[in-house]
Amino acid sequence: MVNLYGRDLLSISDLTAEEIWAILETAYELKLRHKRGEKVRVLDGKTVAMIFKKPSTRTRLSFQVAVAQLGGQAFYMRPSEMQLSRGESIKDTAMVID
Repeated sequence: MVNLYGRDLLSISDLTAEEIWAILETAYELKLRHKRGEKVRVLDGKTVAMIFKKPSTRTRLSFQVAVAQLGGQAFYMRPSEMQLSRGESIKDTAMVID
């Protein structure tokens, strides 16, 4: 059994193949429950920060909608809004949000 509780996901490379499969299986189950009209609030009280290297309206919106449907709040940060060029890492920024 995979336990990702309390872990931050900064890059897909941070995950093992087993963890990726577990995430995909969970996403499939949550989607089925949503289609049946169940309210699944696994993100109640949680904030999800989204940072994408390339702009993508559909990807951003699909993530925002999914987070809202699961009870959380999502916000998008553009790389240009971050201090990456000044030596602040994505991990440093994530620590402020946590």
